[in-house]
Amino acid sequence: MKEGVKCFKKFSVKHSEVHLRFFRIANQLFYIRIKKCLKHKKYLILKEKKNIILKKLNKTNFNVGIQEKKYGKDRNISFFSHFCFSF
Repeated sequence: MKEGVKCFKKFSVKHSEVHLRFFRIANQLFYIRIKKCLKHKKYLILKEKKNIILKKLNKTNFNVGIQEKKYGKDRNISFFSHFCFSF
């Protein structure tokens, strides 16, 4: 099941830009903050929750998944969406 992915907000803070990307799965809202330091040309991805999994495909393309735990064991990771970011 693929979910739509949007770049919901973009703003600048001094020498960096931040994008917020929102995902909805099972009526829960998740977001990922993608921060780029314009001075050093580096990316930093910050996740709202620990169970969000990012699988890097290349420099700007990712699959996004959610990992659930049951009885202390990891269940299968289900990748449910794909996103690309650029600044």
